[in-house]
Amino acid sequence: MVDKEKLIKDLQRHFYIDGDISVDDQGQITVIGNVEYIRKNEPRMPNFQWQYVSGSFKCRNNKTLQTLLGSPRTVGEGFFCYRNANLLSLEGAPDKVGQQFDCTQCPRLVTLDHLPSEIGGEFLITYSSTLPVLRGLVAKGGIGFTADGFAPQMGNAEKVELIINKYKGQGKMAVFDCQKDLEDAGFPENARW
Repeated sequence: MVDKEKLIKDLQRHFYIDGDISVDDQGQITVIGNVEYIRKNEPRMPNFQWQYVSGSFKCRNNKTLQTLLGSPRTVGEGFFCYRNANLLSLEGAPDKVGQQFDCTQCPRLVTLDHLPSEIGGEFLITYSSTLPVLRGLVAKGGIGFTADGFAPQMGNAEKVELIINKYKGQGKMAVFDCQKDLEDAGFPENARW
């Protein structure tokens, strides 16, 4: 039997929760509300069994976080993992995000492997000429790029954004057409899954 009170107290040591918490007999956690990871000095979040967060989930502004393991499987609204200087992978990201997924200003992120299979809104990421972006086609609201550095690169980000958003929300059905358009426009590295 799960000690629900102890589990909730432990949860609240690591996360700020604005909403109602429920724990089932197997220790799976549901939050009707918003959750924010508040520990800023650990490379990964603790491994709680998140069932669902109805609002937003934030694990942002963290200099040591390297992975998204420990995130909920489903987030009803936005998932915000931006400004994580050492985030190496999207491994552990939710399977489904109801609205926006923001992982901008994560300079060590070089792949979109483990991107949610469903993003109901926009997917935001920092543009890089070597970042494969075709996985972003799952975002129903399209991709929004930010640019680190100089304005000329932002011009490329805008061009890639226009091409990929022509196919937004179409997922794997549009991969080949989008890939061809990106390659024809001179962005072969971005034209990878």
